[in-house]
Amino acid sequence: MEKTWLLAADLDTLDARLLQKLDVFTPPNAVECLHVVEPHLLESVLHRQQHAWQDAEPKLKQQLEKSALPISLHHIEGKIVPSIHARAAAINSLGIICHHRRHSGLHPRLSGHLVHLMQDLQHDCLVLGHKTGVLSPKSILVALDMTEVSEHVLQRAKQLAKRLHCPLEVITIIDLLQHAEISDELMLEQEKLQAQLTLDAEAKMAQLITDSKANVSKVHYFIGQRDQHLCQQVLASQPGLVVMGQHIHREILEGNSPDHVLHKTDADLYLVAPQ
Repeated sequence: MEKTWLLAADLDTLDARLLQKLDVFTPPNAVECLHVVEPHLLESVLHRQQHAWQDAEPKLKQQLEKSALPISLHHIEGKIVPSIHARAAAINSLGIICHHRRHSGLHPRLSGHLVHLMQDLQHDCLVLGHKTGVLSPKSILVALDMTEVSEHVLQRAKQLAKRLHCPLEVITIIDLLQHAEISDELMLEQEKLQAQLTLDAEAKMAQLITDSKANVSKVHYFIGQRDQHLCQQVLASQPGLVVMGQHIHREILEGNSPDHVLHKTDADLYLVAPQ
């Protein structure tokens, strides 16, 4: 079966600029646009949803016809997140594409489901940021925590960098709270502990990059709070696309709001699902 991207987007998010952005990320693969209507206990509400879909379908098809991409349309009824996962599995999807808008008043429920979707990754997930005018990223920033999944995340970032013809930067952030037991046990001063952890991270990173054969232009090391330093580096580097594993994403989520990268920067976010 041909590999296909699954686009989970509402009619209001599927504008011309978003279609142009899909043209950057998805070729040569096809795209299926999925529209999900949630069942409701009140028959009158479900009836209104069905009528809304009947009104929206011609407009949605008209938008899709403006794109040169091979985009198809699929409509189902069901719970949003399980329906997206089920459809992605059914079409052997390369990944799920969503569109995050910083002010999503028209479809507030989509933002909430976006968080749940990203917390339960079964496929890679590309979240297009609110600034759709920036089409092609000038670089990719990949966040690694030097765990066993970092190799897989870096390989995926390497593939994206090759396809998008842009340089690759790497960031790793050392959280001292994760090393509290080491600090207590060895009774090291904070400066010595930081120096040792940085040396260890540099050695692991050098080996990881060598093994992956990735062409990395810059490596950034930080000590402190992960979400804060990550957002600061995104704002400094202006990469356009941030790649990270789900394990990092879980740590920077707060409640039901999109994570700090989507909230505080204009970057798109590519989440690599566990193997």
